Parts: sequence; C-alpha cells; structure tokens
Amino acid sequence: MKITEWLLWLWTSHVLLAPTNSLGPVLTSALNSEAPYTFPTATSVTVTYRNTTALSLEWSTANNTDYILMLSSGRNITFTSPPEDKVTHTIGSLLPGTIYNFTLFNTFESVTQKYEFATITKISCVDSPWIFTSTTIEAEVPGLYSMATAKNNYQGGDVNGIVEGNKVSFSNLYPGATYSVSFYYLLDEERLLQCSHSVTLVPAAVTSLSCEGGDYSVFLKWEEPFGLWTEAEVNVMGIGSQLVSRTDVKIAGLEPSRTYNISVTSLSGAVRGPNQWTSCHTTSSMVVLVPEVVIMLLGLLTSMGYF
Repeated sequence: MKITEWLLWLWTSHVLLAPTNSLGPVLTSALNSEAPYTFPTATSVTVTYRNTTALSLEWSTANNTDYILMLSSGRNITFTSPPEDKVTHTIGSLLPGTIYNFTLFNTFESVTQKYEFATITKISCVDSPWIFTSTTIEAEVPGLYSMATAKNNYQGGDVNGIVEGNKVSFSNLYPGATYSVSFYYLLDEERLLQCSHSVTLVPAAVTSLSCEGGDYSVFLKWEEPFGLWTEAEVNVMGIGSQLVSRTDVKIAGLEPSRTYNISVTSLSGAVRGPNQWTSCHTTSSMVVLVPEVVIMLLGLLTSMGYF
C-alpha cells in the first residue's frame, strides 16, 4: 500500500467515521463550544447639522437590520433594512433652542437593542435687540444657552459674558472694536454653538479739538481717540462735511471775518461716535488793509489841495 493510500484510509476510518467523542481533545472542544455572537447595534449617532427648526442625524447600518428612531415628543420614524452603509435623516418642524431626546432601536433576527442620545436646536441672535456703547454690549436672546463669549481680532482672547436667564451683558470692552459674540449650551460636557452675532462698538470721541483761523480758511486739529477708529467726519454747519483719516484738516473756501460752527465725529466703519463741536473765526488780510488804504488816499488828496 502506497503512503498516500494509507493516509487516506487512516483519515476515513479513524476521523470521518469515528464518533464525536473520540476525535481527540482539540477537535471535540471546537465542536462542543458555542462561539459568542454579536448582534449589530448603532453604537453612536452623529448630529451632522443643526439650525433653529431642524436636525440632521447620521449612523452606520448593518445588513438585514431594521431601525426605529423615536423622539421624546412621541414621533417614530422607521427604516426597514436600509441598503446603504449609513443612514442620514433630517427632522424638521422643531422648536428653536429646545433639547430633544432620541432613542434609536435596531432589530436583527427578533433581537432589539437601543441607543439613547440628546441634542438641541439652535437659536437666532440677529432678530434680538442689541444695545451697545463704547465699552459695553447687552442683549436679550430667547432660547437655551448657558454661556456667552465675545472676541475681537485686534486684542484676541475671549471675554466671558454674564448670563442671567435670556439676558447677556459684557463690560470693559475696547471702543470701536468689532466683537464676534457667540452663545453656547453645555450638553453632556459638550459645548454646542447656538448662534453668533457681530457687533461694532461706538468709537470714543476725539479729544483736544482746536481751531486756528486763517485767510478764508480754518485749520482744525485734535488728538486720536482711544480705541479703534477708521475715519473722522468733519462737518461745517451750513456748508457740508468731509471724511479724513488724519487728526488734522484745513478747510478752505470760507468767507472772511465769519464764525463757523464745526463738528468732528469719530467713525468705526458705519458706527458713529459722539460729536465734538468748536467755533472757528476766519480773518482776511484785505479787511485789515482797506482802512489803511483809505487813510493813505485821504492824506494824498489833502496834500494835493483837494481838502
């Protein structure tokens, strides 16, 4: 008998035809043991998008598995054996600034498991009343939020606001700076952005405004205001205004021997600071020379015997 025929006879007679309990310790253990079976389950749900009235959810799926998404309001949404690897679903007609609790049930071969989670809809900042000065911001924003911060690109760093109910306030801010105000809600130790709004503060007023009168013109100068400013508006009452980016300006084309009321207003973008007023008086060398010319002519005429 050849060696290959002998091995085949050995396998047929002693392994395949032998009773299960005589196959040896290794094979017997493998046949008698039951390997643990893991049922597919949704271990996490990702909130991919939030606005004031809608939420978009996403989770991974498994073959031959049904899903039921249940809202705390009682609304149920069924997904029967979805063919894609991921399910993305948007839930609309929700209330702004509201916490919603969800339960995702998945059923596989009559075994049901669940995954519970919560999220929150956003709020609107733009429609709320905002009050701001050169150093403070106040707002009343309805909806859920637990903290608010303000940040400007000039200084950097966040300024924490005081939140009391639906009201928030900031103080000791930089005049004329543009602040990005953000509202957050802490949900399960996660800081969720609820809304953001941009506010430009009132620039500080110019200081040490002075005026020097000249021939048919006046020269104005002032000290740079504290904080941020982009331009200054110089307005001559009854004539017009002009924008300057310096701390001085000469206004020409005025009438001689006349007093003009002039204001200088600091600007930060489109936001105006307080007006600073001064009175300027123009002079003219011609006004001074006319009496002298008259006297000289009278003297000349007298010497010529006309008087």
